Amino acid sequence: MKPSEWDKIVKKYDKEIMNPLDKRVKNPLFNELKNIKNKKSKNVLELGCGLGRLASKVSKQLLRGEQIVVINAEKIIITGNPKAVIERYKAKTDRGSLNKGPFYPRYPDRLFRRVVRGMLPFKNQRGKNAYKKLKVNAGNPDKLEGEKIGKNIEDIKSKYITLKDLGKKLGAKLG
Repeated sequence: MKPSEWDKIVKKYDKEIMNPLDKRVKNPLFNELKNIKNKKSKNVLELGCGLGRLASKVSKQLLRGEQIVVINAEKIIITGNPKAVIERYKAKTDRGSLNKGPFYPRYPDRLFRRVVRGMLPFKNQRGKNAYKKLKVNAGNPDKLEGEKIGKNIEDIKSKYITLKDLGKKLGAKLG
């Protein structure tokens, strides 16, 4: 914690009356101190590369406690024969029943969230808290600028399918 932030907070309250580190006292100063300690950086990632590699990088950052916003999720690609990729994901969406599940997403942003969820210890509290810090957007609604991860789509020489095309094949109603 920076000393300047601490000085700003302490000026508001009397040092002798309230001890900022004592949790037993209902202390507004303690709440502000706690918020400063819990502040983590917010990363904005613009994606245009392979699904698994990006999801693993994002999941590692989430487990470190960072908040992540992913933009342009429909441009993420899955390398391989497009027909085989569609068949594999179609089998996942058709599995189970309509009432009981498992329910597998069809939209690109939700597909990416599901892949990241598979790389987190989601059944533990730590994984659930990390998963809550992930925001995925199809497109760029807030005109955010972020760091570019991976290669451009033009640089990839193998066969691939984008999440947008996969979502359309799975039945997502995309424009």
